[in-house]
Amino acid sequence: MKAIILAAGIGVRLKPLTEDKPKCLLIVGGKSLIKRIVENLYRENIVDISIVMGYKKEMVINDLKDYKINYIVNKNYTKGNALSLFLAKDKLNDEVLILDGDVLFHQDILKILINSKHKNCVLIDQKFKDTGEEMKIIVNKGRVDKIGRSVHKSCDLFGEGVGIVKLSKQAALKLKDYLESLYSQGLIDKDYEDVLNYVFKDFNFGYEQIRDLPWIEIDFVDDYNKAKKYILPNILAMQEKKILTLQCLL
Repeated sequence: MKAIILAAGIGVRLKPLTEDKPKCLLIVGGKSLIKRIVENLYRENIVDISIVMGYKKEMVINDLKDYKINYIVNKNYTKGNALSLFLAKDKLNDEVLILDGDVLFHQDILKILINSKHKNCVLIDQKFKDTGEEMKIIVNKGRVDKIGRSVHKSCDLFGEGVGIVKLSKQAALKLKDYLESLYSQGLIDKDYEDVLNYVFKDFNFGYEQIRDLPWIEIDFVDDYNKAKKYILPNILAMQEKKILTLQCLL
């Protein structure tokens, strides 16, 4: 399994925190967001990792100098991240995870997705407050219908997308086709989730709920403060509890 991390953006809504660094390099608990994502992938034996960079890309490379990473540069990083994914299209030739580079998440969230019986799968958090900024997912009859910020709630299940998607080889190749078609038409300036909606129509996408596992997408300064004060401490506490439980069993 491969992984593509989209981390080219500036993080305008996080200024002044991103005046001198991209938002994927925001430090939470002594490590950058991007390093925590890479470490989580390595723990799951996913080492074929591509990162699409843009804003202050040299800083990203330096932060991850201890890891073997395939770096892809998006010079037009102010556009939607569908362009970033298009630039990584050569990696859409096998089973793949697509991850946003601004998400802090518990390790077990990744395990849930990787181990899901669904070859094509999204992660859903039903416990969220809809502010209009979140990428919402609607599900009908067990199948993902749509993802977007303004999707309606008339469905069997409704929740926030966690920012990690798993695709089979066939779905990844179809996504590549759609990206290439949009690029040729000059219509690539959009969120990659908008392109996923085309793939949802061609393939049966399942979903997994993350239950009470902590995570957060960091778009605003308040998100960053919450990540430091609540989310990371919760992640670490749950991990420590898990370690102690295993030690007791041994």
